[in-house]
Amino acid sequence: RVKDLDEIDRLWDFLAEHGRGVSKKVLLVAAAPGSLSPRNVDEFLDSVRRNLVAMGPLAAMSRIETEMARVENSHRRFVAAVRRIPSFVIAALTGECDFGFFGQALACDYRIATENTVFVNRLFKGRTMPGVLPWFLSRFLGHAAAADILLEGRSLTVHEAYNLRLVNKIVPDDEYERVSVETARRYASIPGPALCAIKRSLNHAG
Repeated sequence: RVKDLDEIDRLWDFLAEHGRGVSKKVLLVAAAPGSLSPRNVDEFLDSVRRNLVAMGPLAAMSRIETEMARVENSHRRFVAAVRRIPSFVIAALTGECDFGFFGQALACDYRIATENTVFVNRLFKGRTMPGVLPWFLSRFLGHAAAADILLEGRSLTVHEAYNLRLVNKIVPDDEYERVSVETARRYASIPGPALCAIKRSLNHAG
């Protein structure tokens, strides 16, 4: 939605409202199947380039760099917001997930993924930027393990991610929506101050 300024502004307003304490205890950020896939990311990036190339090569290059910077800033702003708000944020993922979005998932407080999920590393191909992923990977795994994944260009299956504790729960593909909602409801039953304190402590650990 980052190309739609009205749509992205609604997201920032929603997160800002929750940052002021007017919040639900749990927010579930669920990806629609295929929405974070490399193919979808490529279509988005190509659409940005196509829309700007008619301006001429020099102007288009400058605008493309500006648009890509806006996308990157939106990623970082989302990460900052979900870590700052008191709500406990659950990321639910399914299918192929481009590495550019994996950092945003790691910024959330809990991660659910389906059995068919794979985190696709295309950083060497120059199609996506690492964003906040290196920081979160090194925080979760340590510098050496994070560097191995990033510099070797390795993708991660959901089971590899689970064994590394980058994913909290693996669910069957056909149980994706039900289990995600049930998990959110279960954590929402925890008293708000306790859940907020857990989130705050986890974010400052390590």
